[in-house]
Amino acid sequence: MDSIASASVKYGSSRTRELLFRPLDLKFWLLATLGLSAGDPRQAEMCRLRPYYRGTRLLATMGVLIILPAFLIPFMAPFIGSGGALVLVVLYLVFVLAMCLASLFLEVSLDAVFAIGHEAGCGFSDAFRAFARFVREDPGNAAGYMGAKLLVDTGAMTIVSLFFLPALFTMVFILSSVLHTLQAGQAVSRATAFGGLALVAVFCAAAMLASGLLSVPLSAFYGYYTEETVRRICPVSYAARR
Repeated sequence: MDSIASASVKYGSSRTRELLFRPLDLKFWLLATLGLSAGDPRQAEMCRLRPYYRGTRLLATMGVLIILPAFLIPFMAPFIGSGGALVLVVLYLVFVLAMCLASLFLEVSLDAVFAIGHEAGCGFSDAFRAFARFVREDPGNAAGYMGAKLLVDTGAMTIVSLFFLPALFTMVFILSSVLHTLQAGQAVSRATAFGGLALVAVFCAAAMLASGLLSVPLSAFYGYYTEETVRRICPVSYAARR
């Protein structure tokens, strides 16, 4: 018999292919990304799945808020100097690492907790206790579920990071050029400054659009994956025994 994680991955992959890849409709993906797909039955199904990946949506929003300072720190270099900017970068990296470690358990459990609460009609604390009981009483299946979730999350975050690298590298190059020009005692032309910022904005917009398109199949998979997992957990009465 398949483990819960294996069965849920197969179910999530199969249902995601049926919903979004048979046939492949990139127009729907784009409309869904822009929030313009209301009325499409596929969008209705995506809305039905939202309670099953609510945790991922919440953490993704927090991740975006944490990433934003990375784009602001280079702009502070002209005011605090390269040494001060380097200190800020180090502090920022330490903060990001601490947040990643602190949120690791939440990353692999929040979807299931919210889904149990949705299925059982109970509050967050009761749903969390139900999931914690599942982890204690069936550690093998719990580790499999959380491990598969972490693997998909890691792959998705890596791809999204690659989308934003052109914008980040362009911004660093432009600011380095500006600092070099200022240190040489020369004036920075507005065309260079604003043209560079416009290019960074274009790269960021393209990265956000690509990330949005990627989020469509990811959201469907997360939803189906967690739905199947909770369906297999709930008959064992983890949700009811609270």
